[in-house]
Amino acid sequence: MTLDPTHLQGRLDLLDRRRRLIGGSVWAVAGLMILFSLGTGTQLLVDHDVPWLIAWMPSLAADVALCAALTGDQVLSEEDEGEVWGKVLRYVCAAVALGLNIGGSLAHDGGPDWGGVGIHAAPILVLIVATEAAQAYQRAFARIARRIRAELDRQRTAHRAADDAERARAEAERLAVQAAERAAAGRVRAEAEAAARQNRAEPQTRRPAKPTASAPATVEACVSAALTHRQTHGDLPGPAELMRFTGASRSTADRALSRARGPRELQPAAAG
Repeated sequence: MTLDPTHLQGRLDLLDRRRRLIGGSVWAVAGLMILFSLGTGTQLLVDHDVPWLIAWMPSLAADVALCAALTGDQVLSEEDEGEVWGKVLRYVCAAVALGLNIGGSLAHDGGPDWGGVGIHAAPILVLIVATEAAQAYQRAFARIARRIRAELDRQRTAHRAADDAERARAEAERLAVQAAERAAAGRVRAEAEAAARQNRAEPQTRRPAKPTASAPATVEACVSAALTHRQTHGDLPGPAELMRFTGASRSTADRALSRARGPRELQPAAAG
C-alpha cells in the first residue's frame, strides 16, 4: 500500500521517538545498576581488607566501561551495524559487575547465601537482557527507517517529474498560441501589402478608390485574425489590439469585429 509523504514522515518521527525512549530506558537501567553495584562491590572489597578509599574503584571502572560499550552499541545499532568487541566488552563488564555483586553472598561464613546471590544478580541480568533487546529494537527501527526514506525519495522524484512534465506542457501550449498569433498577424500584413501593391499598380487615370472600397481584403484578414484570437484565448480582441496585430485602421478593425461577432452577438446590442 502506497502512503502519502506526510504519513511516511509521521512514521519516521514516531520511530525516532521510540528509539530515543528505548535508549533512555536502557540508560536508566544502567544508572540504577551502577549505583547498586557500587555499594555492594565496594562493601565486598572492604570486607576483604581493601581500604575503603580505593575499594569503590574496581566496581566504578567496570561500570564506566559498560557505559562506553552501551554508547558505542547505540550508535552502531542506529545504522544497523555491530561489532564483536562491543559485545565482548559488554559481557566482560557485566561479568565483573556480577562477580562483585554476588561475591559477598557466595563467600558467606555459613555457606553460599543463594537468596543473596539471586538478589544481587538480578540487576546485572536485567541490564544484560535490556541491552541486547534494545540493540535488536534499534536495528529493526533502522531497517524500517531506511525503507520509509527510500519510499519518500521515490515519491518526491515522481512528484518532481510530474511537475516538470506539467510545466513543459504549459510552455508548449504557450508557444503554440504565440505561433498561431504570429502566423495570423503575418497573413494580415501579407494581404495588406498585396492590396497596397495592387493599388500602386493601377493606372493613374483611374479614379482612386475610397478607403472603404479598398478594404474588403483587409477586413477579411482582420476577421481571420479575430477568429484565431478567439480560438486561442476564448474571446475576441478589442479594436486597439486587432489594430496592433494587423496594422489595419480603426474603421477596418470595427467592421472586422462586427463580422466576427455574427448575428447572435449583435442581437443583444440591437435589443439594448
